[in-house]
Amino acid sequence: MKAQGLPINFIVIAALAILILVLAAGFVIAGSSSFSGAIGPETVKNTCQNYCSRLSAYTMNNVLSSSDLASSSAPTDYCSKTFVVKGVTDDTGETCGELESKLGFSCIISFEDGSSCKVSCNNGNVECST
Repeated sequence: MKAQGLPINFIVIAALAILILVLAAGFVIAGSSSFSGAIGPETVKNTCQNYCSRLSAYTMNNVLSSSDLASSSAPTDYCSKTFVVKGVTDDTGETCGELESKLGFSCIISFEDGSSCKVSCNNGNVECST
């Protein structure tokens, strides 16, 4: 009489199913904080500084002075993109302009005429503050 055993396919499928259950349980136990969309403060600070650099490069080459800024087509990511920052913001997120004081940075842009200003945000639009 031949011995009865489990087919190898069944053993492999059962092992994969157990692995998936263990991983799913780990995510449930650990919580879903890693999937909340929140970003670390340094990542957001670097992104905002990149937005500022792009804005400054644009204004340096395309906008004569701060008075021309509102009518230009300068990139507005600095004032329009929002971030949910771990330990800093609520779930609605804030723009780079709103995060400056919380994360310790600012955005200074230069113009063709040699002048410069600190960027401020007004309803998603880039403005100069004095």
